[in-house]
Amino acid sequence: MKKRCPGSKIPNMKKQNIKVEIVSWNQCSRELIELRNKVFVQEQNVPPEHEQDGRDPEMVHIGLHLGGRLAGCALMDEKGHVGRVAVDREFRGLGLGTILMQGLEKEAVRRGLKELKLNAQKGASGFYIKLGYSNSSKDFL
Repeated sequence: MKKRCPGSKIPNMKKQNIKVEIVSWNQCSRELIELRNKVFVQEQNVPPEHEQDGRDPEMVHIGLHLGGRLAGCALMDEKGHVGRVAVDREFRGLGLGTILMQGLEKEAVRRGLKELKLNAQKGASGFYIKLGYSNSSKDFL
């Protein structure tokens, strides 16, 4: 899936104790791994070796904190390839995935990227289509 990066019409992320920001892999890796393992390995049965590919230190990591707790995360490389988009099950259905992606898109624009690409799981493709992404290939899972 892919999407042209939007202009500056990104809503304020600080409402309702929600904070979306770039997080340092060196400082937050334990917290990010814990959330990603919970979502991908435990819930979706992704093999741990697929979840941990060794590229994390070179990625831009976005964290969404709700009331000071990591509730969602995503990563992006320098070319605009997005991955590991995860929201803790406890916080799903609150619109946090949309806020997380808007924060990631805002960072992409800040970095001068014109387009974002991602491999969406079949069950998540509708979420990305609602955000304006277009289907450009076969489903991921």
